[in-house]
Formats: sequence, C-alpha cells, structure tokens
Amino acid sequence: MSKRYLRAAALAAAILSALGTPGIAQAGPRASDMPDRVAVKPDANARAALEAAARSTDQSPQRIGGSSMRAAGKCDPLSQAHGSETVICVTPLQSGARPTKAEVSQQTIQPLPDWCYDHAFDDWWATRTQMCMIDAWTVTVTRTVNGVVTPIGGFDYNGYNYSYTSADMSTWASQTEIGMYNPWGDIAGIQVSGASSCTGACINGGADFPSQPVVPGAFPGGEAFFTSTATTRGSEGRASTTLTYYFTKPGATPSTPHDVPTPDVRCDHKLPGNNTVAGCIVYGIAPVMTYSLTTPYPELAAHIRDAQATGIPGSPFGGSPLHRLIDPTLQQRNRDVACPDSLPRPPGKSCDEYPMASTWEGAATGVNNYSWRMIDEAQNSNGGNAMNTFYRNMRLLDWDAFYVGIVP
Repeated sequence: MSKRYLRAAALAAAILSALGTPGIAQAGPRASDMPDRVAVKPDANARAALEAAARSTDQSPQRIGGSSMRAAGKCDPLSQAHGSETVICVTPLQSGARPTKAEVSQQTIQPLPDWCYDHAFDDWWATRTQMCMIDAWTVTVTRTVNGVVTPIGGFDYNGYNYSYTSADMSTWASQTEIGMYNPWGDIAGIQVSGASSCTGACINGGADFPSQPVVPGAFPGGEAFFTSTATTRGSEGRASTTLTYYFTKPGATPSTPHDVPTPDVRCDHKLPGNNTVAGCIVYGIAPVMTYSLTTPYPELAAHIRDAQATGIPGSPFGGSPLHRLIDPTLQQRNRDVACPDSLPRPPGKSCDEYPMASTWEGAATGVNNYSWRMIDEAQNSNGGNAMNTFYRNMRLLDWDAFYVGIVP
C-alpha cells in the first residue's frame, strides 16, 4: 500500500472514531427545538489534516451558486410575536461592508481562502474541496404596541460561511461566523447560537455553536463535522448540509432560524484500481488539468493547444468540458481509432490523441472530432501518468466533467 493510502486511512479512522455513530441528521430545526448538544468533533490533529488537505489543490474557484438568500423570507413582526411585543427580524442586504482578510483572519474558526474575499456577496464559490460564501444581512429589533410596529434597534452583519473536505477522506466540515457592524438602538443582550443538519448519505456530528454575544469586533459562530455513509467499495452518495442559527434577546421573540445550506458534497469509494480510499468532493465543480508549453511536456501541451484551437472541446477558456471514461475496453477503442498501428512511429516518438482515450469525447466514443500527432514518447507517457494522477486527486468518476488548460 502507498504512503498516501495509509495516511488517508489513518486520518479517516481518527475522524470516524471521533464522530462515532450519531443518528442520520433530520431536517433543519426550528428555534424552539434547537437543543443544546455536545458536538462530536475530530481531534486537533485529524481536524488540521482535513483542513490542510482541502487547501492542498491548486485549483481556481468557480461560482457554484446555492445562496441561502433564496430561503430568506419577509420579516413579519406581528405574526412572529407569539405573545411578546419585541421581535427580532433578519432580512438580506444586497451588499454589505466589504471585508478584508486582515479584519477577519484572526477571528475565524478556520481561515477563509484568500479568494473568498474576492467574491464577497456573490453567492457560493468553490474548488473541488472548498466552498465559501460571504453574504450580508440586517437584524432589526421591533416593538409592537397597539398593532403599531416600531423599529427600536438593529445592526448589519456579514456571514462568513466556509465548508471544506478532502479527496481522500470521507469527512467534511462547515462553519459560519457573524461579523457585526452599524449597530444602533436597543440591541443589548443579543446573542446567536445554532445547530447543524444534513440530508442524504451523511451522518451529522452536531454543531459546536453555543450561545454567544453579538458585539462589534467579535466573530461569534460555530462549526459542524459530517461523515459520509458511502464508504464501502463501489458506493457513491451525495449529501446536503445546513448550519442553522438564530438570534435571541432577553424579553424578545427570537428570530426565525436562519439556514445556511451548502452546495452538495459527493463522497464515493468508486475510483478504479485497488489502491484507493473513500473520499469527498464538492459536487458540480469541473476541475482543470493544466499543461505547460515550456515544461515538462511541451510537445503534449502544444498538441492539445492546437487541437482546441480547431474547436475540439476541453478548453477552460470558453470551451465545453471533457468527461472521464473509465471502461478500459472503450478506452482501447478510442486509441485504435485515433492512433491505429498502421500509423508509422518515428524513432523516439509515439502517437498522442486528443481528446484523450480516457474521455467520452474520444475518437470512437465521441463525434469523430479528434486530433492525433506524433510527439516525444517520454512526454506522451509521463503526461498521461500526470493525467491519471489528476483523475485520482480530483476523484473524477465516469462521466465527470473536467477541462484541460494550456499555459505558457
């Protein structure tokens, strides 16, 4: 077994041991039935390893959507009162105070990726193993007397939402923090607390999101860890997770629970080969395999560049994606069509086909839109090995989309 396999197995075992077997999560809780629950978290080493693994890829983020603002309802103090004259309402802002890494990084549970700040107030952005969203909200405290609703205090806040996983571990984490600004009026005693839930192929470890004061300069929040149930060989499963929080104030009706649903996570144990482990990725992100025109496979890169220039798919710069093909018999058919034995191979050269034989867009399984070229044999072989490593590291299953980018 490889060192990577042993490392991943050990880390997964540590996290699964820490999570234990809490029940499969139910639908998101209401404010009135969000119990105080001791969250089950991995130990510090396993948690750090999970976070480090999530940051280990060099993929650029993509906009994935799924904003919690879709679920934001209108604030109706009269219907929310439930016998209390004072009510807390939460409504969305189109854009909040632009955050900076320096303002937030020292307070966060886990530091947000640098690119998260570049895409503040623009929904969820994600790589294959990380997703982040900074959104903006306003809290208004109202008092109702004789049917007349009067705002008596409030504040704006940014929500710092981050979720991360690993391609060789079956666990992922989500966190949410509140950055308050523009306070006014009677907001004394306001606190925030939360809970976690998940649906699909997942086990919820519970949220570490105790009641905390909401004051300027602090970043109250919480985190939760989840583990996949799709861990047996050949299994695959998707899960959606939610952190739910609400605001309270002495003598006031709490706010309605505010859900922060993340885009889906997909976990599997389906990669081909024997030396694999279960792992998870952000579902719906098409990763990019990059080749350079200078090193170490310049002839391979030049062939792909020229092929994409003719309209063959796969370029991340406006082209349609390629899709992984795992069936070895179909892969061989693609090779036989694009690079038949009848093509002469000059000394030191071998036949390179694009799209690759390991894609559904290949010469036989695609639409007869392909290119071949004789290139340096070592570059062809080693470049192919690099592609196989990319498939494994990105957990690309059959029909998963990806791109091939060519850089100088």
